[in-house]
Amino acid sequence: MKFIAAFSALVLALAQVASSAPTSSPSVASTTTWMQSRHVRPASTVAHNTTHTAMKMAQSGGNSQWEGTTVTWYDGSMLDDPECYNGEYQPDDSSLVAAVVMSDGYASCKDMIEIARFDDSGNTLASVVVQVVDACSEGCDDGKDGHWFDLTKGAFDRLFDEDVGQADVWFRHISSSSISEDDRDLYPSV
Repeated sequence: MKFIAAFSALVLALAQVASSAPTSSPSVASTTTWMQSRHVRPASTVAHNTTHTAMKMAQSGGNSQWEGTTVTWYDGSMLDDPECYNGEYQPDDSSLVAAVVMSDGYASCKDMIEIARFDDSGNTLASVVVQVVDACSEGCDDGKDGHWFDLTKGAFDRLFDEDVGQADVWFRHISSSSISEDDRDLYPSV
């Protein structure tokens, strides 16, 4: 009986994740102009949405459920004066930070976010923890499931090569208390 209840819960979680998965990836052509204006090198869009991934993610631990998102990267002067810090923090290309569309409510200033990509069996291929420090300018509303994270090159490089440019991945909120003491200096405020 316990097996049936656990299996039913897994099937429900799988159905919920699968129903939110997009049927196609955003086209590179539709994002090329915007990405060039954001200093992002357009290349193939990468999507990781499979049934196995959904099943594995439903079983994984964490502070919140995994949700779909799109990631890109930004660099140089676009990092200057992030909105969340009023000039008190200046990230560089190696910082593990992100910009989001604040008004969409999926993330806010100083939130800690884990972003990951999975193989077809649901195993983690790569992940990075970033802190939200800035508001993303126009164009970020078109991400997977309405979510978009504009990452520094340093954060994006932990997931993909920079020439990928844009990719569909997964994210979840995590507690700042889950950041190890050794890694706390990687973030502006933990």
